[in-house]
Amino acid sequence: MDYKNYFDSKAYQSKNKNTKDLIHFFSKSELKALSKNTISIVGTNGKTSTANIIHKLLIQEKIKSTKFISPHLIDFKERIESTSDQHFIDAFLEVKKFEEKAKLNLGYFEALFLMSSKVFLLNNDQFFICEAGIGGKLDSTSIIQSENVVLTNIGYDHQELLGESLLEILDQKINISQSIKSLYVGELDKNLTSNLHILNKNIQEVHYSNVIADKLNLDFDVLSYIQKNALLALLVLEKIMNYKHTVTIEDSDFEQPGRFEIINNNPLKIIDGAHNVSGLMTTLNDYVKKFNSEPIDVYIAFKIGKNYKEMLFLLSKYSFLNIYILKENQFFQQEKPENITNYLDSIKRKYKIASLNHFDRNMNPSILIGSLYLIGEYKKRKKL
Repeated sequence: MDYKNYFDSKAYQSKNKNTKDLIHFFSKSELKALSKNTISIVGTNGKTSTANIIHKLLIQEKIKSTKFISPHLIDFKERIESTSDQHFIDAFLEVKKFEEKAKLNLGYFEALFLMSSKVFLLNNDQFFICEAGIGGKLDSTSIIQSENVVLTNIGYDHQELLGESLLEILDQKINISQSIKSLYVGELDKNLTSNLHILNKNIQEVHYSNVIADKLNLDFDVLSYIQKNALLALLVLEKIMNYKHTVTIEDSDFEQPGRFEIINNNPLKIIDGAHNVSGLMTTLNDYVKKFNSEPIDVYIAFKIGKNYKEMLFLLSKYSFLNIYILKENQFFQQEKPENITNYLDSIKRKYKIASLNHFDRNMNPSILIGSLYLIGEYKKRKKL
């Protein structure tokens, strides 16, 4: 069985939690190397973008690194990127051997995480950029116990797993490691900032990306989503390798697939994987900054399990948004459209029903939003 078939066979399995067993995949020396050289990334939004930017800047500096992100948009191989791929098969074989010997049924995320970690170790790279799956404290990637942890921001998402309050969610995120020498913080409310050392007493130093904004004479509050992630990446590299800021932070310098991605200019078409309230708010704010409040058609669908009512309530407040609800079966595990329309009816917000094909044909400015899985499906269909 090759690794593509192996991961394809796990893609639609129920999630497995073998975190206590995963540590046995590594030797003590490997765990020590991972802890020292991993840049763990947690947060509600912006994890993948921040990981991508750090990796890009390291490549420009000719520094070897392996990157692990999730989810992917089109192909699972997007999740593991390295400056060398010669050890992919070796890493896969070791994961498969471990699974069989330990008599485990590794989950999709677990197996990919172990494989990416082993690729990093086999390559003997300088850094392993590792994005957490959900939360941090109970996430598979927590076995690394990284000395360097990046916190992008905190918002409401996965409350059924992480807690109902922002403080509970923060607790889950920053306790991904009890060995944090440096915590790098992006956007965080002052009330939460004051609780960092209370929630995790082992944090030695905290660094904030708005300091980089001040150095570059930038107003942090008016920066776009991508620009804030770029600042956070610059902060990390400044502290861990004395990186000098020789790049601008224009959006075009750090465009991210599926994140406010402009796929057409006339008419304007944007695709964005925002899938929680804070993510939607950021996307809407970015739109207003770039295009004022020009009317735009919003095509939206959600993955099952998301708090779609809060997101729809947010969207309903913007009069310049014309809401289109996508028909059923547009992507895997899509929330039933009738649940969405029933809620919009209850708050008396007008909408129309449409398909992805309608989004393609629409000659008005339009944006596709609500789920990374939706954006991935669209990119597959259009071969973007």
